[in-house]
Amino acid sequence: MDVENFYNLISSNYTEMLARLVPRYREMLWMILTYIPKDLHPNRIVDLGCGTGNLSKGILNQYPQAEVLAVDLSASILDEASKRLSNYTTISYINQDFNHLDFEENSIDLVVSSIALHHLTDLQKEKLLKKIYRWLSPKGVLIFGDQFSGSTSDRYEQHMENWKLTSEGKNVPESEWALWMEHQKNHDYHTSVENYFNWCKQIGYKNSDVVWRYYLWTVFIAHKTQ
Repeated sequence: MDVENFYNLISSNYTEMLARLVPRYREMLWMILTYIPKDLHPNRIVDLGCGTGNLSKGILNQYPQAEVLAVDLSASILDEASKRLSNYTTISYINQDFNHLDFEENSIDLVVSSIALHHLTDLQKEKLLKKIYRWLSPKGVLIFGDQFSGSTSDRYEQHMENWKLTSEGKNVPESEWALWMEHQKNHDYHTSVENYFNWCKQIGYKNSDVVWRYYLWTVFIAHKTQ
């Protein structure tokens, strides 16, 4: 099953699954929102891989006057998001693969994402970072939460073991865990924080940083300028 069909399949249960399977999920979203620079007043925001709209909702509440462009590969997921966020009038939805997505240069003030970029290979991640840099306005910011590997294979294995123990402690059904792991084996590409730092430095981003981490899940920020 490819990525699009997987998320079409689970779209109606996606929000609940995330709450069960992702440790400290709400905390991660809060950290994304709170580390957006206070002096940034974005007019145009892109949410890459918006899912059912959990991060988009926080963005809409924090920046009620901003135009929010919510992007996802799954049409079913976007339908769920549009239902959940039907009271918001400044959001629009784009059904698109990140690899084919594009915006005008300097047209976006803030790019956010939550648990989506790991579906790209390292080469695709680097290409997307280059595109985002081009999209961002001079004071624009990229901030996202995602699944990362460790800097060593042993540390990555420890992340996975701790995640499994946490899920067992929350009584996540074994069938649900198995479904998620099968999807991860076939479609997820976890990379290291070090790779992101290197890519961002080479592309020209400034002040790249990790502002939060728990097991695999990491919130990473980079600025277009100082």
